[in-house]
Amino acid sequence: MSDQGSSGLSLLMSSYDEDEGSECSEDDPFEKVSKSGECLHGNKRTFIDEQTSYGATKKARKVGSVEKEQQQQTPLPIPEGILDMFRKKDSQESLEDHQGRVRTFEHFPGNWALHVYIPMFGPSDLASLIESFVMSLPSDLVPKMHLFPCNELHLSLSRTVPIRHYWINSIVDQLKSAFALKHSFHCILGSPEFYTNDDKTRSFIGLKILSGHKKLSSLVCNVDEVLEEFALPTFYQDPSFHVSIAWCLGDIHEHLMEKHIKQIQDAFDSLVMEMSAADCLAFTPNQVHCRIGNKLFNFPFS
Repeated sequence: MSDQGSSGLSLLMSSYDEDEGSECSEDDPFEKVSKSGECLHGNKRTFIDEQTSYGATKKARKVGSVEKEQQQQTPLPIPEGILDMFRKKDSQESLEDHQGRVRTFEHFPGNWALHVYIPMFGPSDLASLIESFVMSLPSDLVPKMHLFPCNELHLSLSRTVPIRHYWINSIVDQLKSAFALKHSFHCILGSPEFYTNDDKTRSFIGLKILSGHKKLSSLVCNVDEVLEEFALPTFYQDPSFHVSIAWCLGDIHEHLMEKHIKQIQDAFDSLVMEMSAADCLAFTPNQVHCRIGNKLFNFPFS
């Protein structure tokens, strides 16, 4: 290219640089020029503004992230209603609610109490006989005794044992099959006896069964076979079949002497004769009940 052409090109570039440079002040220490030749000043974003804006945005994002993490880490308060489900009740309040009775086994969520028994639906004469008999007990025992309602009288075929809720259907089905071919039979109530539970926390006055032992033992064997499949406690080895009529707290044997037992037996015999109540001591079992928690299952004999 000729010198004249080079000179013209130099003049053109010089003119371009002066035009563009007129927008920038040489006194501005933060003046910067982009690679494309644009001045980042004036109405356009300067480099420092861009850096400040970026830093502020980054800081805001960081603060927001920290707050979000804190919110995620801070647990929400648990409602009081949920907390109350797992708080142990005051022992005094619990005893008052249940007349001082104590659980035979610790309550555990998902456990249900199972009890198999024969209900006894006695005549009204039986209720009168029972009330008169309990009132004839030694004076220091009468205030402590609690009568069982006549519609709650029963003859136990099992202990009260805890089962898991998902066992209910299987146990009920097996008990139903075991009792399906059983037939009704006759029983007679006899002399009063005194019993205590396994923990010696409650005592009972019961009327012993004088007849029907063989049939009752057969029913107990059927129940035990079902309970054994679930590794549950079976009934007593040599059970004393009876119908409990009243109960009190503690071990009643501590308050009884031999002479008291004879007096109690004589008082019962006299009442039976006086009230002509011998007939009301006989009953005919024709069904078995199984109570599991608040559920009641009925197995009638054929």
